[in-house]
Amino acid sequence: MPDGETKEPQWGEGTEFRMVRRGRHKVVIFRGAPRLAFDLVDDPGEQHNLLGATGGLPAAVGDLLRWAGESIDFDQAEHERTVRDGSLRKQYAQATDDRSGNLFHMPNGTAVNADDTLYHPEIVATDGENLFGPDWRNQNPTR
Repeated sequence: MPDGETKEPQWGEGTEFRMVRRGRHKVVIFRGAPRLAFDLVDDPGEQHNLLGATGGLPAAVGDLLRWAGESIDFDQAEHERTVRDGSLRKQYAQATDDRSGNLFHMPNGTAVNADDTLYHPEIVATDGENLFGPDWRNQNPTR
């Protein structure tokens, strides 16, 4: 049974998910969002959630929902993540607001949000030393 998951709330609180697929059916359960189920043969673009459809669900979808729900404990995953990463924010704090942890360090010392477009980046900082401390050049010897 192919499956996938992310135990990190990458797209905001409650977006952790578990996905399972068997044959033509796929189910996705989230920590804080409605569940999804699709028939990949009749709906390969995953546009019609079977859980919102009228009529009965295929037995396979019910089985997948049960299995997905029993195979992950989102609260336990959050606890493990918090214990594992708890001190990292303090240890590697940056002098910017919390808009992105994905920064690209430009050769001139500026830092831009790497999730922005390349041609119109938002400059997050203009001085690497202010952002990352006095050793930032030693940590990035190619700059």
